[in-house]
Amino acid sequence: MAASTTSIISIYKNIHDATSQDTIPIDMFLHGIQSGKWQDLVLKIRCITDKEIRRAEKSKCPYVTVSGIFGEKRSKESMKLHSGFISMDIDNLGNELEGVKNLLTADPYVYCCFVSISGTGLCVLFKIDTEKHSESFDGIADYLIKKYQIIIDPSGRDNCRPRFVSFDPFLYINDKSLLFKKYLPKPKAKKITSTIFVKTEFDSVVNEMVKSSVSCVEDYRDWRDIAFGLADQFGEAGRQYFHQLSSCSAKYETSMCDKQYTHALRHKSGGSKITIATIYWHAKQAGINVYTEKTKRIAAVTSTQKKAGLNAAQIADNLEKFEGITKQDADDIIRQAFAANHNFSGSESLVENLRSYLRCTYQLRRNVITRKIENSGNIIDEIELNTMYLDCKILFDELNFDMFCKVLFSKNTPDYNPLLEFLQTDIWDGHCRIEQLAKCINSNTGTEVWRERMLMKWLVGIIHSMQGGKNELNFIIVGGKNTGKTEFFRRLLPSALHPYFAESQLNRGKDDEILMCEKLVVFNDEYGGKNKMDERNEKRLMASDEFSLREPYGKANVTLKRLANLCGSCNGLDVLDDATGNRRIIVMEAAGRFNYELYNELDKQQLFFEAYELWKEGERPILKDEDIEEMEASTEGQYSKVSFEGEMIMQFMESPEKTNPWDFMTTTQIKTYLETQTKDKINLNKLGAQLRKLGYKRSNQKKMYGYDIAIKK
Repeated sequence: MAASTTSIISIYKNIHDATSQDTIPIDMFLHGIQSGKWQDLVLKIRCITDKEIRRAEKSKCPYVTVSGIFGEKRSKESMKLHSGFISMDIDNLGNELEGVKNLLTADPYVYCCFVSISGTGLCVLFKIDTEKHSESFDGIADYLIKKYQIIIDPSGRDNCRPRFVSFDPFLYINDKSLLFKKYLPKPKAKKITSTIFVKTEFDSVVNEMVKSSVSCVEDYRDWRDIAFGLADQFGEAGRQYFHQLSSCSAKYETSMCDKQYTHALRHKSGGSKITIATIYWHAKQAGINVYTEKTKRIAAVTSTQKKAGLNAAQIADNLEKFEGITKQDADDIIRQAFAANHNFSGSESLVENLRSYLRCTYQLRRNVITRKIENSGNIIDEIELNTMYLDCKILFDELNFDMFCKVLFSKNTPDYNPLLEFLQTDIWDGHCRIEQLAKCINSNTGTEVWRERMLMKWLVGIIHSMQGGKNELNFIIVGGKNTGKTEFFRRLLPSALHPYFAESQLNRGKDDEILMCEKLVVFNDEYGGKNKMDERNEKRLMASDEFSLREPYGKANVTLKRLANLCGSCNGLDVLDDATGNRRIIVMEAAGRFNYELYNELDKQQLFFEAYELWKEGERPILKDEDIEEMEASTEGQYSKVSFEGEMIMQFMESPEKTNPWDFMTTTQIKTYLETQTKDKINLNKLGAQLRKLGYKRSNQKKMYGYDIAIKK
């Protein structure tokens, strides 16, 4: 409907009435203002100086909706018919009221102008296209400020804006006024999102915009919104920012800036909340960073963890623990990000967001011993791995499994050494438990002092391997069924180290190589039951410092250091088979049941702290010459396996002291003779080693080396 003097508008009894169905032609409403229909009410209000009392009295007065008639309730959505008019408020004119009124009554677009109910402002009516209420409002506001430097109240944008009755005998009407069609260009779509306010960062943004002459006030609507945003955030303190930002435009005038900002303080944003997010939007369009990296991290972590169900306090704890950001620095940013209906994680890369989420949500660490990733001390299996990925997928829709694994199996997951952590859990209390442990072993092998020393060497060897060294000593207890020798080893490690104990006969190839790198102690309960291949494999394992293996979750082989300390038990006695002498295998024979009352009383944790203290004092798992001599003396001939070569020597030959005649024979001659007798091949090197082990003296006679030896008849 086009604007006309017969246009119908709604009229209400007072400000508390929003459901009246009464109407009045607009010309009758304007005539009532001019003729003094509401004169007594209006003049009474104009005489009241107290603002609160004046506002209360004003609320009792009738009002109309200039822009049309409304249905059951006065609201933007319930308009039934637009009148074709829009009213513009110009407030707080003071002494300028008559001058401004004279200016506007001469304007070709002004239909009506009268003094408002307060007596300090003007109401100006314009004819508009009923389909373009908001566009008309913005266009008129821009028109008035550019032509007359007049700033209007933004609340007139609403089509249901109440207009109180008034009294103005000099009300102006121009029936021939023009339909206002000077619309502003369609505004560029702005995706204004929630922001995080940090004053130092905001100051930096404004300074950078001014320095770079980034004008965000060329469009009246932008200028107006920036004033509202600053007023909302800072109140009066935002005026200086408004001047700074307005100064980037060639149209900048100090007085107009002050008027606009004062107006923004009084009227806020006309119902639709406008914040400083508008300023951040303009800065971003100019390529200016609006946040520091720290603020980005805090906001991104907050968004992600809020979605995961954490509260603000938990997020603050995580930021302090995993990002090193104090609660003092983070709390206000967390509060803003937590309250915002916006996902700030978009400011960070997917990788960074995922890294942060994993650090804060799970207790992830890579065990450098097992080479596996653990969550709260438990190894992550395939089911948990898939569950973790699916949980992350809910939060990060663009995440794929490959990227998830790359982040998880990276340095984002910190390493830890559980063995070294164990050594830091306590200190030795000074009680000699190695001596007590030695007394638990019921054995007659060697002296009590020697047994204690050998046990100490082997235990220190365990500590040495925990520190990255290698322990070549192998501790074997032989003989005596039901003596408790097996349980001695199985229950030796304290509970914290028990996951690093394994049992194996060391005959499983790569599986045993893995054990040698992942287990602290490897125990063989059937030490004596080896064939030749097993013996060779065990010697290889004992001599190896490193192994080439494929890591858990890995795609290629890596070189891993040996960790394992070897031990074993055997019901038989024949466990030594090195004819050249024994320097690495500590053998003790069980003479009866072990003292398990004493064994059970031992604090195993303190036992290892004692060994650790000895290691720190310089003790190492290396046998000195006197140790080896005593070991050979204690075990000589008792625990050695007799080789095939040794058996043949004892069967067909004897010492020259026992018989006559005897011959001088080279090792090769002896080999040839024995092969003739046995029809079996003899190993020349082993033959020589067995001859020396059996006591035959090697000498140089007839310009060749050989042995004085007698052939049995």
